Amino acid sequence: MFEKIGKGVLDVMENTGVQKGVSGTLKLLFPYIGIENIALDTYIYDIQNSNLPTDTKILAIFNAKKYIKGLKNQAKIAQIACNNISEDAIISEQTINEDIIDRFMDAAKYVSSEELQLLWGKVLAGEFDHPGTLPPNMIRVLTEMTPSLARAFRRICGMYITYSFFDVNEKSEYKCKVCFVPFDANIEKMSQLGLSFEVLNELETLGVIKVDSSNGYVIKGVPNREVQLILGDTFISVDTNNNDEVLVGNVMLTNVGKALADVVEIAYLDDFKGLVTNYLKKHNIVIKESS
Repeated sequence: MFEKIGKGVLDVMENTGVQKGVSGTLKLLFPYIGIENIALDTYIYDIQNSNLPTDTKILAIFNAKKYIKGLKNQAKIAQIACNNISEDAIISEQTINEDIIDRFMDAAKYVSSEELQLLWGKVLAGEFDHPGTLPPNMIRVLTEMTPSLARAFRRICGMYITYSFFDVNEKSEYKCKVCFVPFDANIEKMSQLGLSFEVLNELETLGVIKVDSSNGYVIKGVPNREVQLILGDTFISVDTNNNDEVLVGNVMLTNVGKALADVVEIAYLDDFKGLVTNYLKKHNIVIKESS
């Protein structure tokens, strides 16, 4: 039934010169690149005017529409991936696990949301840029991700702070950037942002974050250091009360969450500083702000 579709893709590639000097990416993503140029109406017309029995025609048209819809979804994701691959990426059939790409693209045919297609495409581009770095459960996570959960995760990815640790003995400074979701001190505001307790639980079940909505998480091992929390142009001195730990909010990213955070379009928050200071004060941390 679908031989004509395959021939149509080959025709497109020949007419556009894609087969001449085709890149490694296009080879690995064939036949998805160019699939949107196939005329669905013509193919359906051919079925309608065939000698097939009426009930067979109806089934054939239904299957054709479903099949081509899947191909078009795959094509959009493949094109997004091509548009986001680094120019200096070295791509070959020897470095890319084709089985993973096949599994990824097979699942991609069910993704019709443009918002999710963008996410899938960027994740795929990341695998081409850095072969073998796709977490084993990424395809499962993407398959279960909804647009609303994707937006919530983007919001979380915009909640980052930088800690500066100055070792008073060695006179050296170390900085680290960490996810900081100040949930328990700003529950109402977080819910307004789409980060209710229920949504955080869904994201945890999905496997992209870990949540501790009461005590929160900490970084340990920072004795004898002067600590500053950096938010843009604002520096907040943090008194650790001689403890060897600093707070990092109520959420931690999992490995697959970190991989997603590297590619998502981040949703930044205007009043993030106020939410962070609320959190620090709620947890009895003495702070001093400076610019």
